[in-house]
Amino acid sequence: MGERTNFSYYRQYDSYYYREYYVGDEAIQLRGVLKLTFPIDFEVIEDFNALERVLFYLFYSSLRVDPFESVVVFCLPYDSFSRRILEKICEILFETFSIKGLIIIHPAIATLVSTGKRTGTVVYLGSDLSYASNIYELSLLKDSVRKARYGFRNLVDYTRRLLMQKGYSFTTSTERIMLEDLCEKMSYIRTKFDDNMGETELKVQAYTMPDGEIISLGEERYLASELFFEPNLIGKLDEPSLPQIAQECISQIWGEKNYDPKQFNNILLTGQAAIPGMKNRLESELNKLSKKREIKVHLDPFRMHSNFIGSSILTSSKYKLERYLFSSDEYKVVGPSGIYKHIFM
Repeated sequence: MGERTNFSYYRQYDSYYYREYYVGDEAIQLRGVLKLTFPIDFEVIEDFNALERVLFYLFYSSLRVDPFESVVVFCLPYDSFSRRILEKICEILFETFSIKGLIIIHPAIATLVSTGKRTGTVVYLGSDLSYASNIYELSLLKDSVRKARYGFRNLVDYTRRLLMQKGYSFTTSTERIMLEDLCEKMSYIRTKFDDNMGETELKVQAYTMPDGEIISLGEERYLASELFFEPNLIGKLDEPSLPQIAQECISQIWGEKNYDPKQFNNILLTGQAAIPGMKNRLESELNKLSKKREIKVHLDPFRMHSNFIGSSILTSSKYKLERYLFSSDEYKVVGPSGIYKHIFM
């Protein structure tokens, strides 16, 4: 600690050097000849060696900053706040990158702050996890958190299955990425879903693959997204629906005398799977469940960058910066376990 670590993408083999790994867009572009790995699974950091390489890429190639003697603000994935993960991240950043200080922020808090609020409910639809949480005056109410193990990745898989039934084929990693793009651009939620809706209501659209193949999408555009309201469609029989986890989350507040329930009746919807129509459908389903209470759902206008925006706002305050900063000096004395009293959650 306290000394720069020499990093390199290259490894020497006999008399020449070869590129050991690629990160981000470079890896995607070369996916045909590479084995792709993902250090985060179900919002949990699993591969710390890969994470270390990602951090190196972010610091030196993407941001082009030297982390040595710098303060790092880290907005972790939603389910990555276990003791094992937090302490390992501290070790990597302080021991390997020799940072000056660390601030860890819960993404739900950062997302809420990006919209100018300090109290409210956040519903996050990620790659493979849906997560509902209440926040009161910038503090996460942990007992109210509800989650389900499905997200955008399941939407892509289900869409793939439906299209394969029509004769389309998606077998390569390149086609998988194109299918993700298709889902982002074409998928939507019907406000009122009924199996008997007429064919005249279908909006058939075409998506052109890189090789020129044209894929026609009709009911697949909305059938796959029903998984958020009926998880049994993808075999997740024990998982609650999205309206259920959101309703269970906010209902934890209704009986509490310490909180104003009205502050939590406005839900912020964010995440990659917050596709068109999701806001209105979730709002409709929640009002059916809550009955006497009117609930409004608002779509996060900055959902692709809200973590960065919210974290920037939080750390722009000198008081909060000093209050939540875990310094390298403190790390030297107490070790990675000292991070717990500095987490913004």
